[in-house]
Amino acid sequence: MHGVDNVKNAIDKSIEVEKYDFNYINGILKNWKRDGYPNLNQKEGGHKNGGRFNRKGDEQNKNEFAGFKPKKPRVLTEEERKKTETILI
Repeated sequence: MHGVDNVKNAIDKSIEVEKYDFNYINGILKNWKRDGYPNLNQKEGGHKNGGRFNRKGDEQNKNEFAGFKPKKPRVLTEEERKKTETILI
C-alpha cells in the first residue's frame, strides 16, 4: 500500500524522534499518503519534524467557498422588527 521504501523511511523518522510506536509510524504514513510521499533521496534535510509537512503557503485554498463573499443580511424596517418582536414574544 505505501511501499517498502516509504515504510522504512517512516520507521527511520520515528527512530529519529525516539517514538517506537506502530501508531506513530502509521500516522506518518497516513500523512504522507494524504500530502504526498517525500523524495527518498532527501532523507537528511527533509522533513525533520517526524514526517509532518509544513503545508502553509504550498497550495491555494481549494475550498469550494474560496473567494465567496456572503450576502449582507436583510435589514428590517422598524415596522417589520416590531411585528416580528410581537410574534416571537
